[in-house]
Amino acid sequence: MKRLFFALWPSAEVRDEIAALNQQLRVEGVRKLRPSNLHMTLLYLGNIDAAMQQKIISKVTQIACAPFSFQLDGMDFWKTPKVICLTVTQQPKPLLDLAHQLRGICQHYPIHLHDRPYQGHVTLMRKAKQAYALDFTPIQWQAKSFVLVESISTEQGIRYEILRRWPLRDE
Repeated sequence: MKRLFFALWPSAEVRDEIAALNQQLRVEGVRKLRPSNLHMTLLYLGNIDAAMQQKIISKVTQIACAPFSFQLDGMDFWKTPKVICLTVTQQPKPLLDLAHQLRGICQHYPIHLHDRPYQGHVTLMRKAKQAYALDFTPIQWQAKSFVLVESISTEQGIRYEILRRWPLRDE
C-alpha cells in the first residue's frame, strides 16, 4: 500500500518564491513544510494498493485540461487541520475542472473522499494555533502538468516522491 495524492507541482522558481515567503513567517511551535515538499493537492487518495493505483492511472490518462495560470494571493489559517496555507482567492475554472475530473474518476473506487468543496492551497506549516498576517506579493503559477505523488515516511520526516506526471492539454 502506498499513500498517494494528485497534485500540481510547482516549478523551481515558484517553489523558491513560496519557500522564501514561508521563511518570513516567524511562528513558534509549528512544523514548516520542507521546500521540496511544497505542492498544491488536487485530490488526496490515501492508502492505495498497486492494483487500484494502476486502474486509477489508466483512467487519469484520459483527462483533458488545458494549461492554466493562477496566483497564490491569500493566506489563511484552517483551524481543524491546524495549518497555515497560501490560497487561491480567484480559482480559475480549469483548476476546479481538473480537481473535479480527478474526483469523478476516483469516486468509483473504495476511497474515502472529503465532501468539502475544492479550495486550491499550498500548506506552509502544520500544528498552527492561530492565524498569521503577512503582506506579500501574490505568487504567479503556470500549471502545465499534474502529478501522482507518494507520501513516504522516513527517519528525517515525510518525503514526497512524484510517481507519474501528465501534461495538461486540450482535448
